[in-house]
Amino acid sequence: MKAFFQKIVRSSGWLFSRAGFFYLAVFLAMGMFIDIEKIWGNARIRSMNRIMPLFEDLASNLVAGKSLTFDQWQEYALYYQKISELIPADPGAYFFLGYCLSHLNREEEALSNFEKAVQKAPGVFWFEYNLAMAYYKKADYEKAGEFFRRSIDSGAAAAQFYMRNSTLYKQVLASALRQGFDPETSFNASFAHAHIMTARCLYELGKYDQAIQLAYYHLRRGLGAPQDYYYLIALSLKATGKLTDMMSVLQLLLKHDPDHLGAWQMMREFFIRVQDLENVKRAELKLEYLRKDGPDVDKAVRQQKLM
Repeated sequence: MKAFFQKIVRSSGWLFSRAGFFYLAVFLAMGMFIDIEKIWGNARIRSMNRIMPLFEDLASNLVAGKSLTFDQWQEYALYYQKISELIPADPGAYFFLGYCLSHLNREEEALSNFEKAVQKAPGVFWFEYNLAMAYYKKADYEKAGEFFRRSIDSGAAAAQFYMRNSTLYKQVLASALRQGFDPETSFNASFAHAHIMTARCLYELGKYDQAIQLAYYHLRRGLGAPQDYYYLIALSLKATGKLTDMMSVLQLLLKHDPDHLGAWQMMREFFIRVQDLENVKRAELKLEYLRKDGPDVDKAVRQQKLM
């Protein structure tokens, strides 16, 4: 053992020579002016490029809502998991991992990664918006409402800056742009949806009057599809027993979306309650027609959005 340590000392003797000291000093000085951690991070990214998946399918999911297989989502999740381990300071790694895990129905893990992304880069709309959606799916409406409001306050500026400077974002964005993706249109739709969801969270918390007031406020400002606000208002009026007012709002809703399944279901329930058999039949025929295509009952509640 002693001979082993003596060998180490002899082999490292150059370090204590003048030349060795000079090189050591230069190396330490370089560390003062060069971000070595950043250099290592970039090196890690280059090494990850060797196992990087194709992003065309992920972009297709973003642009056209293409359904991906379990194995495809798993491949993307494994890639972003590895990125988060190699470059833990990059919030985008956690965000993209959370997005993939959500589509694998691993909601608790997705939420945890969205939280990490927000902690590392507060003020980025997409991080806060997706965290809010994760809380909403967990039925934590207080937290969901908080982060929907925070995403609205953050706006577009920080999100645009991050997307322009994030290698991870640019990987997907390049493929999405080739497929006709419009970042501004996507942001505007999700920004409006965040406003709808702030009112929706109040409804879920049983704060029906506040939900109605906020929905009308956002509606007057033109922040989102009118039918989504009218449907939420109608749900709140139904919950408070104001069924006549509810029917008036549903009529307004159907002017914007004549095939809104949820509205027709509520109207059918009302007609049954007041024993209006002619309109019950009319509503049932309409519902039978609509259900052939299987439209979403509640179009205001969506999955996470990548960008």
